[in-house]
Amino acid sequence: MLTQDQSVRATTSQRSRIFWIVRFGDIIEQLSDTAAKSIDQVLDTLPKDFPNKIADSVADGAKRRIATLSTAKDRPD
Repeated sequence: MLTQDQSVRATTSQRSRIFWIVRFGDIIEQLSDTAAKSIDQVLDTLPKDFPNKIADSVADGAKRRIATLSTAKDRPD
């Protein structure tokens, strides 16, 4: 059985966790909304002789990771 103090701490901890989960979701949503566009803008500004395979690999990896984070925010623990 929890004491009243332990119960209050658990409730505070749960509230904090919920706040950060919601905040994380907001951040990831904003990131996913702007990331692909920003990545494409960076690709457009690279020098013409920049190796395409490297640029494409990095850009594709970043886009995949952002997509993974976007789906992770929607998964329950």
